[in-house]
Amino acid sequence: MSEKELLQAIKNRNLKPVYLFYGDEPFFIDQYTGLFEKNFLTEEEKSFNYTVLYGYETDMYQVTGECRRYPLMGSHSLVIVKEAQKIKDWTALEKYLENPLDSTVLVLAYKEGAPDRRKTFFKAIEKKGLAIEFKKLYDNQLPDWIKKYVSGKGYRIDDKTSVWLAEMIGNDLRKLTNTLEQIFLLSGPDQPLTIDFLSLHIGISKDFNVFELIDAIGSRNIAKATLIVNYLGQHSKENPFIMINSMIFRFFQQLLIYHQGLKLKWDNKIMSQKTGLHFYHLKKMPMVTKNFKLEQAMAAIEICAQMDAKSKGINAPAIDDASLLKELIFKILSL
Repeated sequence: MSEKELLQAIKNRNLKPVYLFYGDEPFFIDQYTGLFEKNFLTEEEKSFNYTVLYGYETDMYQVTGECRRYPLMGSHSLVIVKEAQKIKDWTALEKYLENPLDSTVLVLAYKEGAPDRRKTFFKAIEKKGLAIEFKKLYDNQLPDWIKKYVSGKGYRIDDKTSVWLAEMIGNDLRKLTNTLEQIFLLSGPDQPLTIDFLSLHIGISKDFNVFELIDAIGSRNIAKATLIVNYLGQHSKENPFIMINSMIFRFFQQLLIYHQGLKLKWDNKIMSQKTGLHFYHLKKMPMVTKNFKLEQAMAAIEICAQMDAKSKGINAPAIDDASLLKELIFKILSL
């Protein structure tokens, strides 16, 4: 069920007695739970018919007890259980769902994974209600999600900028949306969200960052890589070597998979799924494969592993992050 479909069902009060939102992406769980919080009851109805419980301080007997209460000064009641994964015994829910109250809607926000789908209570929820799993987005899915989110708010962002923003912020959707909401306040719908505009307002350099460094490595642009390495070395507190090294390591892992995909003749869709690269980045990979053959990519991975050990003082004296980064890039670009 899409967000739009659920919102319409809420407004029409065409609902099931129980909804279970679960998975490892808390942003979507909160988002769907919030649709009920904001749209199901009026402010007057909430005074009498709205209950919020937390799994770490309640049990299912209390939850179902609230569900059995008839509404006052209204036609429906809403019971929301947050952090539902903290509840141990769900037996009382099975009993309640044998004959749920038509006027009550129960929403269970279950984070940190999935409940055991083999359990009787889960099957009872699927029979009488709706269970929706929310998984974390893969890195290659983030740019398209950003474009959809921005478009839904009435703003414009192109592929290059959405890819850049995904790389800068990562797959923390709450942080991403908070960043975008701040940007919306600084711009108008007629102001396209560009890399220049975003970098100016969120304090991230568009030219001197780890993603530009990886791009310089892939294109064997020694001059550009040197400039970025010097900048990152001077700002090592914000750009620790371990983080940069791990991202370069991952880049060469993706390159290995890309080499394999070329041999197996994968199409772009499969290549994106296997490598985790967005289609925007796939366009650059043929050039990267020319600059780093399979054996060179494997050697680069080995260099990253060796430098990781060195950064932790294993069989090596303590070295500052700036020096480690220069050595890493020198060795890789010398392959």
